[in-house]
Amino acid sequence: MSVFARYWVCVLIFWQIAFCPNMTEVYGQVNPDSCQLHDGLHGVGFRHYTIIDSSRLIRSEPLFDQDTFRKIQVSLWYPVSADSPQEGRMTIEDYLNILKREDGWTNLPPEMVLGWFGYQDSEERQKLASHHLKAEKDASMETGEYPAVIYAPGLHATSIENFILCEYLASCGYVVISSPSAGANSRYMESAGAKDIDTQTRDLEVLFRELCGMESVDRDQVALMGHSFGAIAAVILAMKNPLIKAVVSLDGSVKYQYEKLIANPYYDVGKFVLPFMHLSQKDIPEAVLSVEGLPASINDEFIFYDSLYRHAAYRIKFHTLTHNQFTSLGLLYGQRDPLQDKSDPEIMRGYVLLQESVKLFLDAYLKSDAMALKTLEAGEVGSEDYSFKESKTGVQLSDVTSIFINAVRESNFETIPVIYDSLRLEYPWWSIRESDMNIWGLTLTYDSDAPQSGATVLEWATGEYPNSSNLFDSLGESYLFIGDIGLAIESFEKAVALDPGNQNAKDRIKQITEK
Repeated sequence: MSVFARYWVCVLIFWQIAFCPNMTEVYGQVNPDSCQLHDGLHGVGFRHYTIIDSSRLIRSEPLFDQDTFRKIQVSLWYPVSADSPQEGRMTIEDYLNILKREDGWTNLPPEMVLGWFGYQDSEERQKLASHHLKAEKDASMETGEYPAVIYAPGLHATSIENFILCEYLASCGYVVISSPSAGANSRYMESAGAKDIDTQTRDLEVLFRELCGMESVDRDQVALMGHSFGAIAAVILAMKNPLIKAVVSLDGSVKYQYEKLIANPYYDVGKFVLPFMHLSQKDIPEAVLSVEGLPASINDEFIFYDSLYRHAAYRIKFHTLTHNQFTSLGLLYGQRDPLQDKSDPEIMRGYVLLQESVKLFLDAYLKSDAMALKTLEAGEVGSEDYSFKESKTGVQLSDVTSIFINAVRESNFETIPVIYDSLRLEYPWWSIRESDMNIWGLTLTYDSDAPQSGATVLEWATGEYPNSSNLFDSLGESYLFIGDIGLAIESFEKAVALDPGNQNAKDRIKQITEK
């Protein structure tokens, strides 16, 4: 698929629910209780506050030439005591007020909020605002050390776009932190391009530092989770920061905007050495594909997933959810598309299963829950509402190295280059370092019953690293040990030619020739 075609694919996915002129708009009637889970052992606290990133400037008032340090608005969900009095519980209106505040419309009348932000306004929807949720405003965090999740919202989205999921994870013993997906110099991103990816990635880095300053956060167990465009920044940060332990993609653009992902200067799939889960929307039906001129491959093509090899990866496709129904705001307030959306009860049930799937994955890899991991590895997650599409286990560098060494031994060290080259073709990210080849060769020379094998390994190593004075020096030592004086002198002379400062090789040549 061309870059141009992929761009329009993403536009469709971002806006298919909010902007479908050829379709009859049918708005859902939903009950938030039907998509909330209640099996967490903790109460939930919530805070919304602002932190300053003094490493970046942002123009706060476009009409005036005035720059200020970047202000990042933060939403934080966290475990509190289950015995908490639950006074001051958050309502949906409280979350909508945060949406207003983050977008700079604090004084917008409540009755205008839904229509203002592109949601369908109706009496039914207005009634949802008074609904009480789990989180208690500004409650004290429960004593303990909890794993954490950094949530990256989709394009232009608010930090609270997935408040139901975030509350549920907090009730299950996770600290969840999020900030709006804002542009470098304004509240909104510019073009969903490289600059916006970099901006959101840096915002996520600020959130990571914020978590590291919290006593109740286990800094060694932090995951990233991104919806839509936010998943790109999550993957890039995971490649930059080896302290991140897992990544969850909620129908993320890592599937639909692969060109933007690999164009990032920090993209290196070899550094993605952590578990990954992608939860995908239902297949776009043929009727919609035809109207929009999209290829059927969009439903299953996933180049980034196919490229992963360093750790376990999972794909789950939900048969009852479309793109914006992976967020709480889209779930409750998004319009329904009659060409592809399921009924509201089916959508609500799908969102419940989404929450359970995320928790299962996080429990397996952040809490070392053996039962959760077993369930994932066995593929025992599926129903009529969603399917376990695919999973794969990662291959570690040490695993391939073991395969190589065993194969070399079985060949009696006779076909080292052939074995190495064939494994490099199969695992192009794998190789053996010069220093490891050197140690292996010397170990075989001095500490085995067949010292000739050490010389064979070092001969091969000098072929792989022909400019290494150290390897030729070691090869000379190996030849000297097995009594091949002529080849030993040649090797030591080569070592000196490559590095005139190689004193050991010089001394060996002098020692041999003076005898």
